Formats: sequence, C-alpha cells, structure tokens
Amino acid sequence: GNYSCGAACIFWWHVFCGFSKPSDAPQQKKILHIFIYWILHWFIDACSGFKFSMESDKIYNYIKIAQRIEKELGCKIHIVGGYVRDKILKLSSVDLDFVVEGDGLQVAKLFCEKLGGKLTIYKKFLTASLKLEDGFVIDVATSRKEKYPKPASMPVVEPAKLESDLLRRDFTINALALPLHASRFTLHDTIDVCGGLNDIKNKIIRVIHRRSFVDDPTRMMRA
Repeated sequence: GNYSCGAACIFWWHVFCGFSKPSDAPQQKKILHIFIYWILHWFIDACSGFKFSMESDKIYNYIKIAQRIEKELGCKIHIVGGYVRDKILKLSSVDLDFVVEGDGLQVAKLFCEKLGGKLTIYKKFLTASLKLEDGFVIDVATSRKEKYPKPASMPVVEPAKLESDLLRRDFTINALALPLHASRFTLHDTIDVCGGLNDIKNKIIRVIHRRSFVDDPTRMMRA
C-alpha cells in the first residue's frame, strides 16, 4: 500500500545519503533513480485514490489461473462488470466475471478442470457459470454484441470485440474492464468506453443507450 511504498522511499533515501565518496557517484545515481521510481508510484496511487489490490488469495489465484489460460489459448481475457466496480468502491464481491475475446466456453471448461465445481453452459448466449464448492461464482462469456428482436425478449448474440461487449451492458458503472496483462491492476489500467469511472465518482447510475429499459425491463430492478 501507500505506507509500504513510503517506507521504501525512506529506506532508499537513507541508503542514498550514506554514499559520500566521489567513487560512489555511479552507484549513487542508480539508487537515486530507484528512489524517484518509488516516489512516482506512490504519488500515482495517492492521486488516484484507488489501488486494485486483490481482496483475498483465493481471488488472486483465480486471476492467475485466467492469466495462464489466456497464454495457453492465445486469447484475450478481461475482468469486467461488477467486480471492477466493487473494487473501485472498495466493496467485497461474491463473484468474478471474465469476458473472452475468443472462445469463452472453452475458457470456462478449463476453469472447471482446474477448480472443480458445477459448470453450467448457456451455449445460445455464449456464456457459462462455474459455481465452486464454497459458493463463489466465476462467470465467463465470449465477448459479444446482442440484438433484441422485440421488447423484453431474449437477445440474439454473436461474437464481437470487447468494446461492443461493453456497449451492450446495462449501466456505465458496469461497463468497465481490466486486461489480465495489466502490470499492477490500478485505476489507470481500467478500460472505460462509457464514462463509468466518472459516473462512479459522481454517484450516478446511467444507462448506456435509450432502449436499455425497453430491451430489458429488469434493469430497472438492478439499478
């Protein structure tokens, strides 16, 4: 956290000040660069007011598994939706949502092989839900776009890019994504195509498009 980063800065400053001989100048310069690096990272975290720390070793492990699957299959996997929103608000989560630019159902099956639990696949909607023995739920979906043939009907979906998937969602605050390759999982890594971060800051729940409640009236209840 910021405390640890600040403590490290103090440590390096004391080391830096301990060099006094001219022959130590190259080493002194190197340590100064490290010191500045720590200061900048501390400043970024402090200004953002948010650090995407993992709430438990369990969830961290799930994300590490997703990273290995991403590398194994050569696809792109993002953490999306409520989990990202809850981390910004510093709330705990009981589920984890992944969107896959690739075969989401294959990713879900690999999760099940590695973690066990009950896997339910909704092939028509390109989604799957894995309920683990402790009750935690991992939802995996192929990145997709959707059309509603008529109001309040089930959508017709087809694979699409991540941006299209985020734009089909209910509210801007749920249309946030984090790439698994993000180095530190901070606010600055968040993909926000709908202005959700600003809406969270201003405590606004806003639909993404005008037909949102027409397409799915249950969104009013979720709001």
